[in-house]
Amino acid sequence: MGLVAAEVALGAGAAAARCAAGECFTPCVPGTACNPQTGLCDGLPCRGQCKPTEQCDTSGVFPRCVDDGSRMTVQPPDAGVP
Repeated sequence: MGLVAAEVALGAGAAAARCAAGECFTPCVPGTACNPQTGLCDGLPCRGQCKPTEQCDTSGVFPRCVDDGSRMTVQPPDAGVP
């Protein structure tokens, strides 16, 4: 029983040290980011899967990555149009 208590105390001490350093209680998994105010990992919009030229659209039932319009598209000149 004493070993379990020591392990719990060690884990709690490690979590407290992480929080004191501005990190979360535990390392955050991909798709989440540390919220230093709560010490918990919060989910990122679209789980952080959007490309740099996309943004997360959360207006529907499921969030999805959509083009943010920042990409410049070059269209070929119209052939034969005066």
